[in-house]
Amino acid sequence: MRILFFLSMLLLVACKQDAPEDKLNDATEASATKKYFKFSGKTMGTMYNITIGRESKGIQKKVDQLLLEINDELSTYIPSATISKINSADKKFAIQDTKDYVNRNKHFKKVFSRSKEIYKMSEGSFEPTIMPLVNYWGFGPKKKKPQEVDKEAIKNLISLVDFSEVKKEVSAQDQKLYITKPSKEVQLDFSAIAKGYAVDQLAFLLEQNGIGNYLVDIGGEVKARGFNANNKRWSIAVNTPKINTSTSDAFKILSLENISVASSGNYRNYFKLDNVVYSHTLNPKTGFPERNELLSSTVFANDCMTADAFATACMVSGFEKAKSMIEKYDEVEAYFIYSDSKGELKEHTSRGAIKHLKKEE
Repeated sequence: MRILFFLSMLLLVACKQDAPEDKLNDATEASATKKYFKFSGKTMGTMYNITIGRESKGIQKKVDQLLLEINDELSTYIPSATISKINSADKKFAIQDTKDYVNRNKHFKKVFSRSKEIYKMSEGSFEPTIMPLVNYWGFGPKKKKPQEVDKEAIKNLISLVDFSEVKKEVSAQDQKLYITKPSKEVQLDFSAIAKGYAVDQLAFLLEQNGIGNYLVDIGGEVKARGFNANNKRWSIAVNTPKINTSTSDAFKILSLENISVASSGNYRNYFKLDNVVYSHTLNPKTGFPERNELLSSTVFANDCMTADAFATACMVSGFEKAKSMIEKYDEVEAYFIYSDSKGELKEHTSRGAIKHLKKEE
């Protein structure tokens, strides 16, 4: 997600597992209580953690290679990445020669297209042209925080934020597919969807390699399929949404089967200026870090890319608007933690999300 890599609220819940024996095939892996195979690595400024229900030779190498490919197209921290080249371009950048049968920049194109859809669905709360504001507030690659708040500068930067003005266009003249933008200063940032997209791609990779039971986690964006080593649903926890709370402080346990989930909040990645807390979730309409009653937004969807983008859109929207937005679309469900008028923590669960919450024993 800029790629901001803010610390997620989703924490893997440890479970006791037995020693491995033979490789498990998809028909028997869920029914046997064996040790699942785990591996992890660094990506997108955070860690990925993958648990799989059967051994697959060379799978981590394939995972690492795929993540490198995705970063080479979507990371604003890599100057040679496709998105960085677009951000540095004047008004257009060619991402595909339509006469070329090789599908170039496929990751960027998929994320761009889905971002267009969610941008419209969220009425601009999910806004991929937020990059100029991200840089101003120091949540981008340079990480230089402002020493004072310049409202006039922020107002000028807001004028650059409008994803509807960034388009994919094929030139009849040279038969190339371009990303076009109204000015050089307009810049893209897919940090609020990129990790979710990467989770989806890794999950697809695992399935291609015959793995039917898995949990894929990139910095807290998660996709679960099948069952864990104890033949039960995968369990993860939603962190208590308070500043300085321990990352092991669980507020709610989720129970997942064949679903993706992403969570966003404002209590991890922030800084203080003149005793005011400024968090990483930026409101594209005001230009300022958003602070409202919604403290934690956990969104469920079939694909993690969608869950990821909507989790951020909800945080920007605030509790009431976020609740209405989730109710509007069948493809997403949500679990919210918010603060009431007395400052007490309250919960709201959409109807379809109830099944993803672990029942209290």
